[in-house]
Amino acid sequence: MRTRTNVITAVGLLLAVTCPSAYGAINWQLTSSCMNTGGTNYGNSRTCTSDGVSVTARAYSNTGNTNGGTNNALQTAYLGTFSGGFGATNRDGSNNTDADEGIPSNSDPPEHGVDNDGRYDIVLFSLAEAMNLTQVQLGYFPVDSDITVLAYTGGGSPAELSNGTTTTTYAALTSTLGWTLVGHYSDVSALPGDTVNLNTSSQTANPNLVSSHWLVGAYNPLVGSDQGWTKGNDYVKLLALWAEKPSNGTPEPNGMALFGATLAALMWARGRGQRNDKVQVASARARRRGKS
Repeated sequence: MRTRTNVITAVGLLLAVTCPSAYGAINWQLTSSCMNTGGTNYGNSRTCTSDGVSVTARAYSNTGNTNGGTNNALQTAYLGTFSGGFGATNRDGSNNTDADEGIPSNSDPPEHGVDNDGRYDIVLFSLAEAMNLTQVQLGYFPVDSDITVLAYTGGGSPAELSNGTTTTTYAALTSTLGWTLVGHYSDVSALPGDTVNLNTSSQTANPNLVSSHWLVGAYNPLVGSDQGWTKGNDYVKLLALWAEKPSNGTPEPNGMALFGATLAALMWARGRGQRNDKVQVASARARRRGKS
C-alpha cells in the first residue's frame, strides 16, 4: 500500500510540474472580419473581438516633419487587412518619396506591410482591459522579419501619437511619454508557427508587463536601443495576437496542473495519516506490554 501511495503521489507531482500554466489566454485573429472604422482614410481603425474582449488597432509612421527635422514625427497611416493579416500604408507617396506608399488602398507588395523601408511603420493595439501581451504571429514576411514591441506603462492613458501638430517622435515614446520597450525580436519567421513568445524570448528586455496599450512594428532602432541589425528590409503583416488576463499578479493554474497538485497533496496527507496511525498502534502495544 505504501508503494502504491508513493507512485500515485509521484504521478500527481509530475502532473503539477509538467503541465503548463494557463492564464485564460485570448487569441485575436487580425483578419478582414475585424470591424473597420474610417474607411480607406489615414487614421482608420480596426476592432477585433475574442471571448468578449476587444482590441482596436491603428497604424502610424514617422512621415511628418517637426523641430527642423524631416520625417521624424509620427502621423497616422492606413491600416489594411490582407490574407497575411494587418499591414500599413504610410503617407510617403504624397511627398513623392515612395511611389508604393501614400495611397491608402495600396495593395502592392511589399510596401503594404508593416515595414521599415524609408519610414518606420508601427501599429497601436488598445485592449479593452489591461493584459499581458504574450505572443505575436506573422503571416507575411517576403524578406526579413524583425519586429519591435512596446507597452505603455505610464499613468492614465497614453498621449495621442499623432496629435495634429506632428510633434511626437519615436525617441520621445520611451524617454518622456511613458512607453517601455518590451523587446526587439529578430527572424520571427524562423520560429515555430511564425510566432514569437514575448516573455520567454532571450530578446525580451521587459517580460510579463501588463498594459492596455501595445505597439508592434517592424524593427525600429529609434526606440529602446539599436541592435545593429539590418534595416530597411523588414516587411511583415501581423496575423494574430495572444494575451493573458492577470489574476492578482499571478497566473491561474492549468486544470491538469491543479488536479495533479491536489492529488499529490491528498496522497501525501493520506500517507502521513497512515504513518501516524501505525505510530499510535505501536505506542498502545508498548503500553500494554509494560502493564503486563
